[in-house]
Amino acid sequence: MPSTRAPPLSPSRSDRYLSIKGRLYPASGPKPRAVVIKTHCTSGSRFPSAELVFSDINIEPGVHDTIVTVAAQGQDLKYLVLCKSSTNLPVNQTIANSNPDVNWHGDLLIMRIGSRAQGVVNWRGCENYIATRIVSDAHPLFYLDLWEK
Repeated sequence: MPSTRAPPLSPSRSDRYLSIKGRLYPASGPKPRAVVIKTHCTSGSRFPSAELVFSDINIEPGVHDTIVTVAAQGQDLKYLVLCKSSTNLPVNQTIANSNPDVNWHGDLLIMRIGSRAQGVVNWRGCENYIATRIVSDAHPLFYLDLWEK
């Protein structure tokens, strides 16, 4: 699967770090929750450090990502979905509770991509429904890239 995730360039004086909210579907938790992600911001991009909120990083250090587009209220909204996927990781109970047919291993993080900003922006509580839709409704592009049925 091609990745949109690349390490940021070496820090410069103009770079900064922001705390940006996302929605985490933890493998060990009963339900999704809001989390704050340390994000490296350069003049042209924002690089979320998903590794800081994922569990079992020693089992599977790699983080995969894909962009999912969802049509909502007449516009296309884009979301960055970051995950760890390995059969060595525990089955994600959060996803299994909402979609028992999916056998997903590891954590899953969803972040909103801004329409004007270069990269991820803060999660709004009203988007929880869309995140549930991405996970529960088996978004076809997402499943083709990441899901194991």
